[in-house]
Amino acid sequence: MTQPTTIPSNSATLFDAMVRRAEQGAVFAQLGGREVTYEETIGRIRSSCGWFEELGLAPGSFIMIQTSDEASAITLFLSAMLDGLVPVLITAETQPPRARGICEKLSPSLVFLDEKRRLLDSWMGTIPTIGILPEAKSRSGLLARLRPGTEAKASGETYPGRLSRVQAREPRCASGSDDLAYVAFTSGTTSEPKGVQVTHRNVFCHLATLCRVFGYDEDSRIFNAMILAHADGLIQGPVLAAFSGGMLLRPGPFQIQTLEEHLNRVHQARVTHFITVPTVYAMIDRYGQHADYFEDTELKHVISVAAKLDEDLWRRFEERFGRRLVNIYGLTETVAGGLFSGPGDAMGGIGTIGTPVDMDARVVDPTALMDVDKDAEGELWLRGDNVSPGYLHDPAENAQRFAGEWLRTGDIVNRQGSGSFVILGRIKSIINCGGLLIRPEEIDEVLRMHPGVAEAATVGLEDAEFGEVPVSAVITSVPNTDLMAHCRIHLEALKIPRRIVRVDRIPRGDAGKPLAAELQRMLTASLCAGMPSPTPSRISDEDILALAASTFRVGVESLAMDNGPSEIKGWDSFGHLALITACEQRFGVKLSTRAVLDITSLRRLSDALLQVV
Repeated sequence: MTQPTTIPSNSATLFDAMVRRAEQGAVFAQLGGREVTYEETIGRIRSSCGWFEELGLAPGSFIMIQTSDEASAITLFLSAMLDGLVPVLITAETQPPRARGICEKLSPSLVFLDEKRRLLDSWMGTIPTIGILPEAKSRSGLLARLRPGTEAKASGETYPGRLSRVQAREPRCASGSDDLAYVAFTSGTTSEPKGVQVTHRNVFCHLATLCRVFGYDEDSRIFNAMILAHADGLIQGPVLAAFSGGMLLRPGPFQIQTLEEHLNRVHQARVTHFITVPTVYAMIDRYGQHADYFEDTELKHVISVAAKLDEDLWRRFEERFGRRLVNIYGLTETVAGGLFSGPGDAMGGIGTIGTPVDMDARVVDPTALMDVDKDAEGELWLRGDNVSPGYLHDPAENAQRFAGEWLRTGDIVNRQGSGSFVILGRIKSIINCGGLLIRPEEIDEVLRMHPGVAEAATVGLEDAEFGEVPVSAVITSVPNTDLMAHCRIHLEALKIPRRIVRVDRIPRGDAGKPLAAELQRMLTASLCAGMPSPTPSRISDEDILALAASTFRVGVESLAMDNGPSEIKGWDSFGHLALITACEQRFGVKLSTRAVLDITSLRRLSDALLQVV
């Protein structure tokens, strides 16, 4: 494989490489319609470091970042990591109970968050906060409408407005290999979130591996629109772009209605690396109108990450688009990857998670804790320089997930004769919904917070588009609409259970834990029994509103037939696909690709269905 000309090995060489690209006038990122240069990024990194010093932040201090402004999120994260601070980036959708739980676990010295949220929320308590207010929002008078007299003050005291009045300085770039580079909080319960510690050694060793495997360099143009607060969106996005000297493309929220526009960007921007999750590849396979999106010779690799890639989808994609689809297996605990099915022919074929690169892998009997015989199944254990040293302030979880240098992944695999691995299942009950890892305990905890819920247990049920979706069994007399409203207050949109099913009992084992397999069978049978007969003689507005309310987990009274994605929270690309699937199953029809792409409101959806019923 081609070795990149320059591979930064620590924060100092990374920063020097970014400075060199700034001197060359290179573009660092395209964020929606905005172009961000390396020069602008370097300037803001220097000013941010100067502000860190004014604030008295010492190396090793934790800072937490929560914002919907991607430019600020990226610059703050890179600035903190280069300066020896420990950034923690969480999604803008993280609700106050979970954010508060993360703060209690982390004890950050400072929190950066959107100014509107800083003014309206109170979860941060006594922790010092700085509002994030992009210049465009400051000029719009947003803060003046929230609280009279705050706009002028906020625009000067928020990030990045304050940067123009600080004494800029170079980042320290003095962190040791074993110092923390960042902490990533994976899906966990609101009271016990799990923080994965990632060191500078972990980050830079794994970035070097990614560059070597995929040939990232200064000519790379990386298309990655995944969530920034997740490892695959952050590390294989802006951090990898900065590391390789390449350019990142984040074209904005992915919507099925803009599928063609997104895919046409691959050619227009001369993309070299296209990275997304299996659910998006399923959307492309189903709704893409052409077969030439990935035919440019400049496109080196089409890469699937974050979730298991269905073998049938894998084959259909390669046959239709004529491009090899490379699958990366990794965890937040391994930075972003570890096993690669491709691009080399010997690295593992369709249906496998490939072979380890710069890592050791073994298959272990999870009970006897001994290596299994050849071809036998067992738990995948991994060891390497990219493996996290453990979880923050969590000795019990560390003892369960780590055995010396080895990370216990929780995935059951077997090793093929070729040396590649195949995933057979999971020991843990984590739900992988379109690439988002959801701990069912988090949903259960939120449901049990409602005074009308006696018991709750959540499992993942198979779904053709998302792989799995969360479905909750509850013992309660509270209406489902009230429980969904309660969940919306405490959970991010994709974590809200797809269905809530009232039950008389929740099957549990001797230790009191829910019996996942039995509960899955019980919920599947209940949902099938309650499914209306397909193909009704007519489709009413009430039918559409009810399906939309169920899909988006909102009260039906809050919806109107003229509502579309801009009015209904949760109507993103995943929500759109879920709504279409629910309608097709409910009415026993199949909508054409053209019809799906033209649906911009519930009324347009009703019209499309009426044409095929």
